[in-house]
Amino acid sequence: MKLGTDAVVLGAYVNPSLAKNILDIGTGTGILSLMMAQKSDAFIQAIEIDEVAASEAEFNFKQSKWLNRISLYSKSIQDFSNEFPDIKFDFIITNPPYFVAGNQFEIEEEKRRTARHTNTLSFEELAKIMAQLLHENGIIAMVLPNQEAELFIQIAETYLLFPKEILQVFPKKSKPFNRLVMLFSKQKQNITQQELVIYNEDNSYTETYYELTKDFYLWKDKS
Repeated sequence: MKLGTDAVVLGAYVNPSLAKNILDIGTGTGILSLMMAQKSDAFIQAIEIDEVAASEAEFNFKQSKWLNRISLYSKSIQDFSNEFPDIKFDFIITNPPYFVAGNQFEIEEEKRRTARHTNTLSFEELAKIMAQLLHENGIIAMVLPNQEAELFIQIAETYLLFPKEILQVFPKKSKPFNRLVMLFSKQKQNITQQELVIYNEDNSYTETYYELTKDFYLWKDKS
């Protein structure tokens, strides 16, 4: 699976530095778990249902200096929540599947379908499980396209999960934002909103995006 901008923006934007234990739902090849390990001293539980992706994540974890703080569970998050119903996490992060089967184009290759469609993890299930596993004062961080984000916010509130911070992600300033990075908690409060523009009009990265992600990308020296 390719490394997507959504995951990079999500991982670079959030601040898990005070968390003691972090849950990464649908880690894919492990990018968010590795970013969280780089940004905190927390123990990280990565979940990945796809066997090939889980194998790649395990390989990537072993190449890192944070292996002793990352554990991989290679089953579904539903299985995990049933097996460990009493575990609570300070910080939950996810770049979840979001295409609703039948409503969007179908993806031919099965592994990409599992990763990107809600066939195996609906928004309803995701919100319910995150509410179960989140510590009372914990934070949930996730990224979704606009339409799906609005739907998830409605579903999340039925499980007493409320948005506290939203980052609108613009591909360019001349285009509408197309992604929302959202932070949720169990306490209802005023929502803080910010904006991020990824590309300049000449398709170069903006200085803001460079500064946000420079600790993770192997950028060429801009000086």
